[in-house]
Amino acid sequence: MSVITGGALRAVENVTFGSGARARVVGSAATEYRSNLHIIASMAPMPSPPAEEGRVTQAPLELTGETALDPRGPQTLGDFVKLYASPDGAGGINDYANADTFTALASEWDANQLKTAVSRLVHSFWTYRGLYAVREESRKALRAFEGENPGRATGSNLSRLARATHEAWLQKQKKEFYYTPYTQAVHDLITSALERSYIPGQTLSVHTNPGKKFKLEAANFTFPSDGSKTAFAAEFQVATGRSFESGFTINTVGGEWETLTVIRVGQDGDEAQVRWAAGRSSYLFNLQADNVAAVLYGLSDTTIMKSLGEGSVADRLQSLVEMLRIVNVAWRVNNPWGGINSPLIGKAFALAEDDGIGIRDILLDAVTLRAALEVLEEGRKVDTINLPEPIAAGLENAFGSGLTEVLDLMVDEEALAAAVRINTAIYRGQEAVFVQPATGTNG
Repeated sequence: MSVITGGALRAVENVTFGSGARARVVGSAATEYRSNLHIIASMAPMPSPPAEEGRVTQAPLELTGETALDPRGPQTLGDFVKLYASPDGAGGINDYANADTFTALASEWDANQLKTAVSRLVHSFWTYRGLYAVREESRKALRAFEGENPGRATGSNLSRLARATHEAWLQKQKKEFYYTPYTQAVHDLITSALERSYIPGQTLSVHTNPGKKFKLEAANFTFPSDGSKTAFAAEFQVATGRSFESGFTINTVGGEWETLTVIRVGQDGDEAQVRWAAGRSSYLFNLQADNVAAVLYGLSDTTIMKSLGEGSVADRLQSLVEMLRIVNVAWRVNNPWGGINSPLIGKAFALAEDDGIGIRDILLDAVTLRAALEVLEEGRKVDTINLPEPIAAGLENAFGSGLTEVLDLMVDEEALAAAVRINTAIYRGQEAVFVQPATGTNG
């Protein structure tokens, strides 16, 4: 077993992961995990969270500079008469007020409650500023790569990266019992179901919108009679190759790349087909662009890049977990749509046992990271991809020092879970004991 003490972890001696046919030994008794300490040591202390109602933990923040109240906001009766006469977007009520405004009014917040609310909102503002800056840096990394490797057409470097990350994600999806390949036949089946009003929560306009995606399960379908359900179940079996009662999930972007790019929604010349043909491939690319941007952003950390070519396998696996953390943050800030209540936005990058998003979602990041790294290294070796010198040198050193073996370990669920557990405990300053997992569970 291993114990985390004082910010360093002495590795498990001869820990074996994987199947007996392909045993993998990680670390040695002399190995210490230190690859992420440079990040922790260089981080500025986090500000204290805002005070909760009834429990003051700090003095409320003062509003200064660009966070100050706008004196041009409505204050007089005449201002509010004008406000309620104006449309939103041109001085209307929703341009100035939100839920907090009327909650305060209804509850007649006292001075202390107002200070708490202001403190919370100012904290939110500065957090937003930081997240926005991180998002811009990740997008900057993508723009810089595209500047050196122009074009998004099939065969371009960006297209190859997008396709590789999609296919890596898809390979993981295929292992799930609910996976149902999205094909032209499945697309046509959904069209038919929508035309017969079998999917009340969905519309044809969304289904044929080149910039939309959605998922469907059996619970999303409603039938007017048992006979219509039986008939549709037979159609479903033909289109998908599985039973309607089999616990399927249909994801409209969950198919092979070549198949998704040639799906049609109408005949040549049809308005819907013209829109679809003009926008669908670009949309599919953009779905993966966030993954690609996140990986490129992660590669910009020169300390982590250097560490990928140094130390034991266990050390380098920890460095990959560090890169996964960066990739995950970059993905979150580029995909905020689910809001803070979405697990992928509001939960920690940690195992479920540590109140995190869980190993399955972390593993999805891992397989896409591996795919992107391999495409970049392949292009670097044959000089078809232009990379900044630190990244090119880092990749050459890392792969030359056996990174492929570590990447194999990173996409092994059991091994990755052990590494993430260790890494999380280091970040949280915990002392944790890790018992060697059983072998042969992931063969």
